This record gives sequence, structure tokens and C-alpha cells, in this order.
Amino acid sequence: MNPRYNWYHGCWHGHWGNGWYSPVVWGVTGWGLGAAWAGSGWGYGTTYYNPYYDNTSTVYNYSQPVQVVQQASDDPNAAPPPQNDQAMMLFDSGLASFKAGRYQEALTSFDASLKLLPGDAVLHEVRALTLFALGRFKESAAALNSLLATAPGMDWTTITNLYGSTDDYTAQLRKLEAYIKANPTDASAIFLLAYHYLVIGDQDSAVKMLRVVVREQPKDVTAQRMLAALAPPETAPAETTPPPPPTTTDAPAGPQTDLVGSWVAMAGGTTIELTVTDDSKFTWKATQSGQAPIELSGNLEATADMLVLENKEQGNMVGQVKSGGADKFTFVMSGAPPGSGGLDFTRNK
Repeated sequence: MNPRYNWYHGCWHGHWGNGWYSPVVWGVTGWGLGAAWAGSGWGYGTTYYNPYYDNTSTVYNYSQPVQVVQQASDDPNAAPPPQNDQAMMLFDSGLASFKAGRYQEALTSFDASLKLLPGDAVLHEVRALTLFALGRFKESAAALNSLLATAPGMDWTTITNLYGSTDDYTAQLRKLEAYIKANPTDASAIFLLAYHYLVIGDQDSAVKMLRVVVREQPKDVTAQRMLAALAPPETAPAETTPPPPPTTTDAPAGPQTDLVGSWVAMAGGTTIELTVTDDSKFTWKATQSGQAPIELSGNLEATADMLVLENKEQGNMVGQVKSGGADKFTFVMSGAPPGSGGLDFTRNK
């Protein structure tokens, strides 16, 4: 663990039984879809939109998801986040001010540090907590909405290590709850409260808040994904009697796709080329105009309706696959928003 994070206990990954909050699974940076996010979500035709960001901040552009370079980890073998001595001094000064309750001083330090380390997830989150402590709820929600699109939040132990007294945090949380009671349709404040309920481990209350957010602010894709991960739709009850066995007169199975070959798909302004060989190896190449292509390779596993692309450095990309015939298939990454269309691959002849 980086010494800088001696107060960092961990994130709230325990809430996500399906691993949905893994940036690698989401394909934010490692799989070359991060560049496509601005124009078409995760490459699935859903544009990211931060409804709480007013485009006036000169510190960071939260209109797009935070491009996390390296997140803090409770894994002692994890690589440390990138360092910048000046940024670390500013960050440490901000932490001291925060713990002492001097939140405006802390914010000034964090703002200066963030300009030097814009890809630091922890710095973004601590800055958002400072805005929360100052009662600047909408600004805090804007920062968190962008951050939570690509990384999970802190757990309760980590938060308590930041505060000089948990009574301070409780008082601030009660102020937020009182504000929402007086402003029951303010989606930004309700989104912020859902985040804090997850921090303190109250998942049921977080789900209730997220449902309100999705209702009041249907453009909040981050809230939609969080809600889908925490409270997936209930499955239909099992049939009481088994279906009749197929007969020789049944219709033939649907179209099948032989994945071996060369494929191409578009994700916003990004072109994705996928090559699969007979020995179940693949190459994935994502290219956006004006940028160097990202190319990864590894092993491929496929079932009738699932596809797993394994890369040692970047992890796995998992999703559903649906055949469109001999020369077409659709791939929907796990964790994609409900109803997303997926990536439509066509055979590159």
C-alpha cells in the first residue's frame, strides 16, 4: 500500500456481488472504450450525461466520467497510484485541514492538488466530501456522479479515518437529509444521499433514494447503473410444470455464428476490430481518430449466449452475445445500462 493511503481502508465493493463496479469489466480505459464514452456511453449507444454539472468549474470537467489512472487499493500487492510530490504536499495539507474542520482551506488545497493529479480517484472523492461538508450539495453530486461512473466509493472505515470526529460527519448527513425533506425533488441532493447511505452500509435506504433519482432525473445514467446493480429486476417465477419436450416437428434452432474470423464494430467515434483464431485466441483493437490505437490480445471463451475475452494485464471483458446469422453478432457487456443495444459486430470480409 502506498504510504499516502495509510488511512484508506477500502471501497464499498462488498455491495456489488456481481463485480459490476470493476473499471476493467466496464471497459473504461483498459479496453479502449473510454474514448468512446463521450459520444456513445460505453460503446452501447447511451451517451453519458452528468445532470448536476453546470460547466462552470475551472478545476475539473465533470461533464465526462473521471478517467481514473490508478485507484487506491487495499491489496498490498497492488501498484501504487502515480505520485507527484507537489500534489502530495497539497493533498496532505488538505487532509489536515479537513480533519480539523477547516473545510474551505481543505477545498483550496484539494483543488490545487487535483490540477496536478486529475486521474486520482481518491482525490476526487475527498474533494467531493469537502463540498458535501460545506453544504455545496449539487457540486458534490456532480463530482461523485462523474467518479462513480468509473470507480466505487469509500467504505465507512475510510470515511471515519478522514474525519476528526464521526459526530461531524453525522451532523453533515443530517443537514443533507433535512435539505431533502424540504426539497424532495432535488435529484442532485438525493443522489448524494444515496452515495452516503452506501458509505454507511445502509443499502436498502440507498436503493430507495436511487429510485427517486431515476424517477426525477431519468438522464442520470450513473444512478441507473447503481440501481440496477444493487436491486436488479426480479426474475419471473419458475414454471410449476416443465415445458413439453421438443419434437421433430419443432422449428429449427435460430441462426448461429462462427466467431472465427475478422470482425468490426463502431462505438461512437471509435472503431473496434476483433479477430478470433481457430485456437480460441483473439486480438481486440480500438481506434479513435487522432489517437494511437489500443490493442489487446488473449484467450476467448464462448458459450451459446456468453462471451469472455481474457487479457492478463487488463482482466476480463464479459458479456452476452446474440447471433445475427453467419456474418453478424451483438455483444452486450456485463454492467451495461438496461435496454442498451450493445456492440454490433459484422464480419470483415
